[in-house]
Amino acid sequence: MLENNTGHIVGVNGNMLTVEFETAVTQNEVAFAVLGDIRLKAEVIRVRGRRADLQVYENTAGLKIGDTVEFTNDLLSVELGPGLLTQVYDGLQNPLNKLAEKSGFFLQRGLYMNALDYERQWEFTPLAKIGDRLTAGSYIGFVPEGIFKHYIMLPFLFRGTWELVDIAAPGSYRLRDCIAKAKNEKGEIREITMVQKWPVKIPGSCYREKLMPVNPLTTQQRIIDTFFPVAQGGTFCTPGPFGAGKTVLQHAISQHAEADVVIIAACGERAGEVVEIVGDKEEHSTTAENRSAVFRQARRMVPAVSERDLITGFSGSRPVMEGNDFYIAFSKKAENLIQAAGIQSPGLTASPAIAGYICGLLRENGVRLEEKAQFASMLEPSVQIRRQSAEEADRLHKEDPAWTNIICRCEKISEAEIVDAIRHGHTTLDGIKFYTRAGMGRCQGGFCSYKILKIIARETGMSLEEATKRGGNTGFISGHLGDMGKRG
Repeated sequence: MLENNTGHIVGVNGNMLTVEFETAVTQNEVAFAVLGDIRLKAEVIRVRGRRADLQVYENTAGLKIGDTVEFTNDLLSVELGPGLLTQVYDGLQNPLNKLAEKSGFFLQRGLYMNALDYERQWEFTPLAKIGDRLTAGSYIGFVPEGIFKHYIMLPFLFRGTWELVDIAAPGSYRLRDCIAKAKNEKGEIREITMVQKWPVKIPGSCYREKLMPVNPLTTQQRIIDTFFPVAQGGTFCTPGPFGAGKTVLQHAISQHAEADVVIIAACGERAGEVVEIVGDKEEHSTTAENRSAVFRQARRMVPAVSERDLITGFSGSRPVMEGNDFYIAFSKKAENLIQAAGIQSPGLTASPAIAGYICGLLRENGVRLEEKAQFASMLEPSVQIRRQSAEEADRLHKEDPAWTNIICRCEKISEAEIVDAIRHGHTTLDGIKFYTRAGMGRCQGGFCSYKILKIIARETGMSLEEATKRGGNTGFISGHLGDMGKRG
């Protein structure tokens, strides 16, 4: 970091800072906002004269106008070298397993760790020889990493042609040990280690030819391989709402795809520009403006998508706490009540850690926890006609013809399954949808909702006017069509 390369905050807006500076500042440069003993990592995303806009990768609670920001003169970069395989990183390449060991269930602000283990020894075997003429990406040697040869290359930021003037003998070395030296055409000599830094916003260019994807990648997921084939060397994404199974699909592909190395990038984006802060927690309306924003984002991935493809629209709400992502603590008003609220991070991913943390709070409060002897880790699935063989479906039909009366054709849900859901206490349209999947298909309930409502009315004795989508004041029918003329 350059000495005295600092600025001061003149504006704070959530995770965005506006900083005034005196010395040179570069776009995508790393900076740290100083908050007492904590330094919060940030990136310069825009420079305007003597002011820079910074995105902070941490909670900014406590930062105020006048606080110091230290610029590093380094671009936001990743470390490349042996030890990357099998690791789980956050967006700043912090190893999450090591962070968890150091900070517990929830990560501490301002805690950053090396992406690679600098103390581990690697068995280096040289390939290049003194006097060889090298360019960026040329092999210098390799180390074994798992079942692979991890090649050590001339760093990608080395421009032009370099002559190898020294190289280490075969043996064990740490990542930052000098394993070679190279000299450029100007006579400048640089040391080479097994690790190199690569700025994330600079595209790679040290290749002779960029190969076009030709061969298919067999994922062994029948739907993908049949309808959405992926090429070896290609990329794909799995967009979808919360809880749609994106992570489950990624795990299935990583386990079964015919590939040696699988890199999964899991995005924690929280819907971006279609999120609004609302004062009324009961406000769930949708707007044409937000619908257009969703389509703008969708067209970045699928340019041909049309608003004519829209089947239904919905919105949801979640509590947001000022300055905090997680609030997990005993209630100050109700005895023995633990409140877990404001969870903006992926809830499913964080739930095991949240559960463990709550168990710890209970133990600290003197609650004795015992594992339930009859705990069922998985409920027995109900009978689903779409999963039955033809023989079994025929047997069920003979017992009750309702088993083969398909109500939801998109998901192939039978009348008997809907009746079973009602008898298990699901007497709203959404309750049956969540229990059976009826209404989750292509038409989003456009053809089956009325049929389901009639079954609810028949099985419960309620009228169609009393049937609701999710309880409360969410009814569908408020009168009879024939009455409209009388009211007019």
